Amino acid sequence: MFLWTEESAAFWNDSAAYTRSYDHLAEKTAAHLTPGGNLFEGGCGLGHLSVALAKRGFAVTAMDLSPLPLRYIPGTSGLTVRQGDAFALPPQEVYDGGLFCFFGGVPETLAWARVHCRDTLVLFKKNWSTHRFTKDPGAVRKFTYPLTCAELERLGVPF
Repeated sequence: MFLWTEESAAFWNDSAAYTRSYDHLAEKTAAHLTPGGNLFEGGCGLGHLSVALAKRGFAVTAMDLSPLPLRYIPGTSGLTVRQGDAFALPPQEVYDGGLFCFFGGVPETLAWARVHCRDTLVLFKKNWSTHRFTKDPGAVRKFTYPLTCAELERLGVPF
């Protein structure tokens, strides 16, 4: 779990406002989703992707384990915010699509999707091999794009 602080929340909010990267992600993601569908984002953090998708006409339920980042999510039409464990709390409905952005492994997200998602599951993964924002830039050992691709191929899941 990402350890949120007031300082990290401010940094990531500033970053999102400066780069508009979540608007770009939402645009690319929306092309793979049922137009106007209901979506679930697990591990939403500050909710930037969820907000951007809600502004594109999706009904989005955004959930994060940590209550701190959820305080920063602006009220947006079509957006519901929940605090809790995306894998432990049962969703309130079956969703057209599910999103897990830099959160969760393949087994957990596929198990979630089998029960709670009727259409598309979108996984965003790291595409770098070392930690980039720590004093010790050790190797990233899980939840990377290459490891996710290998696991999906092993399981025979199209992606």
